[in-house]
Amino acid sequence: MSTDVPLGTLQMEEESWDPSRLRDMVEQALARRRTFLEAAVEDVKTGARSASNDLPVPPGDAGIAYQLDTFVAADHRGHRLGPLRRCRAGA
Repeated sequence: MSTDVPLGTLQMEEESWDPSRLRDMVEQALARRRTFLEAAVEDVKTGARSASNDLPVPPGDAGIAYQLDTFVAADHRGHRLGPLRRCRAGA
């Protein structure tokens, strides 16, 4: 996610994202009493995450969500992942 976005001349090192890091991010949001919503798309052939969108909702205001990250892997861009309707709830 950190190196697959247009950066111009900015140099960034690749970040490591694993289930533990994602769990930590969700736990931090929950500690702040935020509901944490995430939509993700999985490549069924490889099991890899193709796209995701992270949205924490502040306490007491279900009408507002903050968009943290939106990511679509380069090889999945242009395939209309955004309007997908079929979904499966997961933990």
